[in-house]
Amino acid sequence: MVTFTAAAAQYPIDRLANWAAFEVKLTGWVTEASDRGARLAVFPEYGAMELAVLKNEQLPVSGGYDRESNLTTDPATILESKRPLPVGYWKGAGLALLLDILATVLSGGLPVHEITKKDVECAL
Repeated sequence: MVTFTAAAAQYPIDRLANWAAFEVKLTGWVTEASDRGARLAVFPEYGAMELAVLKNEQLPVSGGYDRESNLTTDPATILESKRPLPVGYWKGAGLALLLDILATVLSGGLPVHEITKKDVECAL
């Protein structure tokens, strides 16, 4: 039996000053996951917002709320308020990947598109 270890981070919301700070933050998380035997590290959407701030970009769609509870595409404002939208757009891709991995594990190693070809959709 082959085992696979994945790590999911409870990622702190930070407004990083520069690329070096982003590198230090992620290197620490990846190193810790690797040291604990993880072959995959899953990070939440805040990393994408931190990158958008560092690149001085707006989000393509509303990604959260400002301090006055208005939807905004400004990632810096969202990080400051700590009120991102729960799921959708770019965030949905990470969730879909995580659910696909979970389905693969629960089905005995079959990718999602292969599960429905079976008579029984489980391998527990």
